Amino acid sequence: HEAYTAIRERIFFFEDIALLHNHSIIKLLREIDKEDFLRAFSVPCPAVQEKMECNMSKEAAAAVKEELDYMGPVPIQKVRESRQKIIEQLRQLVERGEIVLQYTDAELFLMQKKTIFPRFSTDWG
Repeated sequence: HEAYTAIRERIFFFEDIALLHNHSIIKLLREIDKEDFLRAFSVPCPAVQEKMECNMSKEAAAAVKEELDYMGPVPIQKVRESRQKIIEQLRQLVERGEIVLQYTDAELFLMQKKTIFPRFSTDWG
């Protein structure tokens, strides 16, 4: 459990943003550069985008949708770079203790059971 927790706290995926509490989303939104935000969502990621929009004012969410509608194509490398910048901002907030990541039900199950393959089970702590 401790080993898994230590590893999981260092690995962030863009999709993890959808698992954050609303309060944490608001903190993250304050840190994100507008251009990075727009580039990151120029390629849809519905769960994360919905979570972000739910934590914005209606006016701000409408403005983002409008800007995304009028944006031209963004090279996938630029999308990845912007998403990575957002993940780095998330990592910094977690390291400062300003955001706490939630575990998914599957992660909690695996931590309790240690493994889904009993014959390969090891004691992780």
